[in-house]
Amino acid sequence: MFKNHNYLSAYDNAVIALKSSADNPELQHQAVLALARAGALDFAWAEYERYGLGRITEYGDKTILEDIMSLKGRLLKDMALRAKSQNCGDICADFSRRSATAYERAFVATQGYYSGINVATMSLLGGRKERTIRAKTEAVLDILPNTKAMTQEETYYIEATRAEALLLMGHKNQAGDHFQNTVMHDPLNYTAHATTLKQFRNILDVRGEDAAWLEPFSPPTAVYFAGHIFTNDNKGKAYLAEQVQADLRAEICDQIQRHDIGFGYGALAAGSDILIAETLLEQGAELHVILPAPVDQFIETSVTPFGTDWDARFDACLMRANSVTICKNTGSQWPDKTSTTYASQTAMGKTVMRANTLYSRAAQLLVWDEDTANSATTTDALCWRESGHKQIIIPYPAPRTSISNLPERDPQALIAMIYIDMQSLTENDFEKAVKMAKNCAHSPTPTTFTKIDTGILVGYERAGNAAQCAQNILANVSEQFPDKNFHISGHYGPIYDPEDQSEDLIQTAQNIGKTILPSEIYVSEPFAAALAVFNGTNYVAEYVGTRSLRPTSTEIRLFHLEKKSLQ
Repeated sequence: MFKNHNYLSAYDNAVIALKSSADNPELQHQAVLALARAGALDFAWAEYERYGLGRITEYGDKTILEDIMSLKGRLLKDMALRAKSQNCGDICADFSRRSATAYERAFVATQGYYSGINVATMSLLGGRKERTIRAKTEAVLDILPNTKAMTQEETYYIEATRAEALLLMGHKNQAGDHFQNTVMHDPLNYTAHATTLKQFRNILDVRGEDAAWLEPFSPPTAVYFAGHIFTNDNKGKAYLAEQVQADLRAEICDQIQRHDIGFGYGALAAGSDILIAETLLEQGAELHVILPAPVDQFIETSVTPFGTDWDARFDACLMRANSVTICKNTGSQWPDKTSTTYASQTAMGKTVMRANTLYSRAAQLLVWDEDTANSATTTDALCWRESGHKQIIIPYPAPRTSISNLPERDPQALIAMIYIDMQSLTENDFEKAVKMAKNCAHSPTPTTFTKIDTGILVGYERAGNAAQCAQNILANVSEQFPDKNFHISGHYGPIYDPEDQSEDLIQTAQNIGKTILPSEIYVSEPFAAALAVFNGTNYVAEYVGTRSLRPTSTEIRLFHLEKKSLQ
């Protein structure tokens, strides 16, 4: 049900099904679990209590019974990990102990290894004695099933549980050796590997042990790639001879292998972009293409003018790409610097988010002359350095004359816009809430603060400032009006007039607000991407699914926004 991580849709589907089967505990479990995975933890708790799932102790299918009975432990575990991320150690320990107790209830009833291993791990996080943790762990090892008739994925989870048990018992070397073999059962299931490694890191962190030995198990590196345009026509200003291109390709290949690069995000302009993309594909990496304009427009401007064979090579890369994103926005006239920067930041953010999701590494792979004079590649290089992630620079192999100078179409700018839907308030309360929001939005001063019929629009140049404002507003208005629902959404992109409510950016922010769960903050992928690049240490934005926005029917990927730490 959650294979594509579309938790919002999963929740919708479960609620629809419950209309004709209101007392079905499987559907109720699916609805609550979807809410928890969508970040709406308080709402999930309320629904868990409303459905009475805690009273279920018997069911025909033991596997389903374990899932239902483990749900309370899962919710308490989420609360514990949230408290841990906010440096609230005592609160984390309390929730961890309660989680262990809830998981143990499920384990006693079902003898399932999933609930059993969570009893042991949450006992550790809760500060219980080592002999207790060892006893809980040995109980799991005793009941792990034989994997002979299992699928690759089932075998992985069983053997990953065994590796976790070995680590809990203090056998770090054995755990590492076993996990190395475990990965081979399902080698490309990077999401599953990342989940296991997260558990390992939690265990090592509680015991104050170094987690550096886990690094070799991390999924491959994700890179944002870019570089200078060059021609393969000796009449061009940036001509690179065939042998020079071959040498450059060899260097790109060497860097891919040296840094274990498995995911590449970037555009497909003639020259460096396409050469890197081709090499990534040759080396078996995923290619994710992000373009600042529709394909035909992009080809006309950034591919065709630079040589006779670039078009065919562009098409070949595009056909083999794992995904293609067009960063098109209403009113934008390609080519322009703002749209180019927007697409680059989106690609950078996707790179960082992919690495974060897999608990892996993010890097930038550049073919660059390191000339700080104005160029799109220089802008990308300096922007990436601000993120603090690794930068891999391959020197551009020839003197270079700029062959592209994108015009700036003022007054277009990039804005992070948040929308606070307050339509549940009375007129008097609405005015009070607006004043509170103004107080929350005073530092730094927003680019725009607009009151509209249904709520407030607040815009900032930086997504991090917008996220902070959204967090402050939600905390304050929720405390002042605890019985009311607030929907807070965010979007990021080019805008011409922040005061014009017909702008695509503003309309999209409002339309997101009409489709999300209450009392949480959900943002678009461009917003999440900008946040990942510039404020990744302060906030986490986790993918929760797609929404079809009304009235445009536009499909948009949404992310749940949460602050990482109170520090």
